[in-house]
Amino acid sequence: MTKPSGEHAPEAERYWPKRVRSSAFKHHVRELVGREFATLARRRLQDVVDAAAVRASLKEWHPRAADRELLADLVIRAGRELTQRLAREERSALGLLDEDVAASIDELLGEEFELPAEMDELVARMMQQEFVEDLLTDVVYTAITAFNRRVNPLLAAVATRMLEDQIKGFISLVMPTLQRQAVAFATNRANQRVAMDFTRAVIHELLNEPLKTYAATVSPGQRRKAEALVGKTLRTPRLDRTLRDAALSAWDGFYKRNRLKQVGALVKLDRYAGWVADRIVEVLQLIFARPDVRQFVLSEIARAPDDGA
Repeated sequence: MTKPSGEHAPEAERYWPKRVRSSAFKHHVRELVGREFATLARRRLQDVVDAAAVRASLKEWHPRAADRELLADLVIRAGRELTQRLAREERSALGLLDEDVAASIDELLGEEFELPAEMDELVARMMQQEFVEDLLTDVVYTAITAFNRRVNPLLAAVATRMLEDQIKGFISLVMPTLQRQAVAFATNRANQRVAMDFTRAVIHELLNEPLKTYAATVSPGQRRKAEALVGKTLRTPRLDRTLRDAALSAWDGFYKRNRLKQVGALVKLDRYAGWVADRIVEVLQLIFARPDVRQFVLSEIARAPDDGA
């Protein structure tokens, strides 16, 4: 049997707004959420989450549904606010971290760094780039010019300029030899240690530099160009595909690694039970504080059949 929709409405209208604000109600909600979270924490991820449904949702997700202009504006404004905060920050990057984390970073920077065997191939490919070849040619040509000036200061400038094309042509002939020597130099263990010591010192200095220094390194013109680039990037169609593919890959990897784990091992639900319960109570308080919404909820409750029906 169904209750009449208006039955006990005056009593319910007075009861529920008070009830959801009472400490007893809040206590009961906390207990309920705590029990549910404890049960959920013991279940395996694959028993709780429909992996195929999540993947389908990600695949069908349309990033274009978001207002890209609004998103770009939010990112740009956040960047400006961050720059303003950095300009007032006296601490360094290491100064913002706990002492044990800062000490671990220092320890990491002090360790020996061994380059992988593939580095030879990487350096060789870099040396074959047109920009690097032009750079090597200019370096060798400048060295020859400087040598000529020391040997024959009167005629060196004129002779070198007249023979510039021939000199650079000769350099291009011996370029493969120069490239091999450059690769051998760059991949030599002793030279690697020198390079890594230099890199380590630079990184350490950057981490200890006050953050406000970085805010001063960007000119207003550069900032405007960077903001324009942000807007252009967020409107790129390829970005949609990239974000979707990245999300799918991340989900597939996460689920494969963790599907047999208990939910409690992935999320510390017990830490958030109280917070979730408080948010539920706040939502209910908002619902019963609005007459139209409250009347709708109470009317639906009154329509429920009796237990003996």
